[in-house]
Amino acid sequence: MKFKLLLITFSVAFSANVKFNVDMSLQDVGSEGPTLWMGAFYPDPGFVMEDNDGDNIWSYTINLEPGTYTYKFRNGWWGDWNTGSGWEEVPAECEVGQYGDREVIVTDQDMTIDTVCFNSCTAECNEVIYSNVTFQVDMTDENLSPDDIVYVQGTFNGWCGYCNPMTDLNNDGIWELTLEIPIGEYEYLFTTNGWDGLQGGATQGGSCDWLPTDTYANYGFNLTEQNLLLGPYCFGTCWETCQPPAPVDVTFHVDMSSEEVNGDVYMIGNFQTIPWQTLLLPTIMVDEDGDGVYSATISVFSDDLVEYKFVNGSEVEDDSGIGACGNNSDSSCTSPGSDCNNREFQVPSCELNDNGECTLEAIDAGNFVFNSCDLISTTVNFTIDLNDWEYPNADYDQCGLNGSWNADGDNWLGWGLTLTDDDGDGVFQGSLDGLTPGTYEYIVFCSGVADNYSGWGVSLGAPLGSECDSDPSDEFPNYGFSVGENDLDVNVCAGSCDSECSGNGGGDDTPTYTVTFDIDGVEDCGFVSVTGTFDNWSGWGANTDTNMQAEIADGSYEFVILCVDNTNDGWWNDIWSNSEMLGAPVYSECDVVQNGDNSNYGFTVSGSDLTVEYCAGSCDATCSTNGDCSSIIGDVNLDNVINVVDVVALVGHILGTSPLTSICEADTNDDGILNVVDVVALVGMILGD
Repeated sequence: MKFKLLLITFSVAFSANVKFNVDMSLQDVGSEGPTLWMGAFYPDPGFVMEDNDGDNIWSYTINLEPGTYTYKFRNGWWGDWNTGSGWEEVPAECEVGQYGDREVIVTDQDMTIDTVCFNSCTAECNEVIYSNVTFQVDMTDENLSPDDIVYVQGTFNGWCGYCNPMTDLNNDGIWELTLEIPIGEYEYLFTTNGWDGLQGGATQGGSCDWLPTDTYANYGFNLTEQNLLLGPYCFGTCWETCQPPAPVDVTFHVDMSSEEVNGDVYMIGNFQTIPWQTLLLPTIMVDEDGDGVYSATISVFSDDLVEYKFVNGSEVEDDSGIGACGNNSDSSCTSPGSDCNNREFQVPSCELNDNGECTLEAIDAGNFVFNSCDLISTTVNFTIDLNDWEYPNADYDQCGLNGSWNADGDNWLGWGLTLTDDDGDGVFQGSLDGLTPGTYEYIVFCSGVADNYSGWGVSLGAPLGSECDSDPSDEFPNYGFSVGENDLDVNVCAGSCDSECSGNGGGDDTPTYTVTFDIDGVEDCGFVSVTGTFDNWSGWGANTDTNMQAEIADGSYEFVILCVDNTNDGWWNDIWSNSEMLGAPVYSECDVVQNGDNSNYGFTVSGSDLTVEYCAGSCDATCSTNGDCSSIIGDVNLDNVINVVDVVALVGHILGTSPLTSICEADTNDDGILNVVDVVALVGMILGD
């Protein structure tokens, strides 16, 4: 008998014992001890560690299959991830992922991970310094129920959900919480009911957005050895106090051209005094020009969520007709109401004017097709004549339009619409598709190597205050156009109100003059740019690459100086956020509009070339050196005594509340700019450091 050896191949998944160790010698470890929490085991709670020999090195061994694991130590034990505290703050140099975890790569061999000190990347335990941080948020604009609880989430607690509830003990709408946190840099936001309710962070890209160039709209702070009081912010904004909502008119349109209209056309919804009906106080829509598009304007408030439907006589748009455009596509209700598949319109937040009042301009909600998900939109065809200009050229070789149709918050985006000149006749063309009814503004730009292809470069707008200036009362020379239901053709000679250029140069034959900006005190800036009303605040008016010169027509203009950090990758894509803005001292003699807000310099072009000279941040033509001061360095108020009164005067100047007549004596570090560094140096002089 012959035997055959049957070879069977087994697939075996090997695993390994991994021992984790953490030094808790600098921590106040209670009776629970530290715990090990691993993302792979979420939502199960952490593992309790042991210190059998009492050396403050706590350990836990677990069997793991090969792979990459994230983990974190926690001082204490809790039943789940979203309650309690005690999380370690892993330093940036060894953290991974959005939650600031540690990481280990496991093979099929047993391993002991090197001991690390709690809150450290190494075994060296350095004493961690803590400071108190008080978080505050104003919830008066939110309709909270008695059961709602506000929480603070951040990098200091691993965005953990229910770890850090806040309180409003005096019922004034301001919720507060004080935490003891290791010194360092942190981001945070506020939520209600853990992560199950509202989320309120900074305004994306706004003044309180800690990292305005990333995709997360988080607040943030740097914590030193001093206790810190944050806010209050109005929930979800950069405002210091909440404002009453602003009333605003919103106009809605519905295209009935494919329908047989049976009586009146209505709009129903949650905005009505008696919602979702056409019998009492109905909202009737009208077709004033007979084109089949019916319109109605309703008055609502900022931040309102409008739910609505259109009605043809007695026929209400049905849930399936609206389909994916509705807010509840699975609904099959039989009578109109909030539970149906309804159209929605989110009214934006209000804007604060110079008086701190909440305002919002009228809004057009768009043009929809009855009982359909279709949106009627318009195409705008632009014909821009550049024959009166020497653009495009080698420095600015691509021209286009930037405008309010592609606005991001309050900021226009560069490269809004690129224009082409296929036949080389100096007349450029391009089209915008999908614009909804409304009024829009725009300028013509030419961009190129001279402005690092920013999409701004040279701006060619309407003559300021002219009949084609969209808003003659403001300082922006923007063109404007209004979109209705029909396609639109826009023809203009750039820089003029004419539809075609004369070909004589200068933009409507308007002469321009060379303005040279001689700016002192910016030697440490990697790149310098002067921008203002003369270039529509593009950020690129006159800069290092243009020898600080710009061609400008007669008129009065405002400007600021941008000290650019050109070490950041892609800084030219957003010159503003990569710059320190240097303006005139607030309420000083060179603050051209003394409103306490926009501290802009000013100049006037009048029939000849001009040189504008300033020491950046001051009203002086050049920056004085300390040796030229009329009084002693540090004698800010010129009373021949250096004391705390000088500190108060210097701080007042920096904050813009009490400008100085001379900055020389206050410039203690002799860099030509007054800031907090000079305050620190002055305090040191008084204390004798």
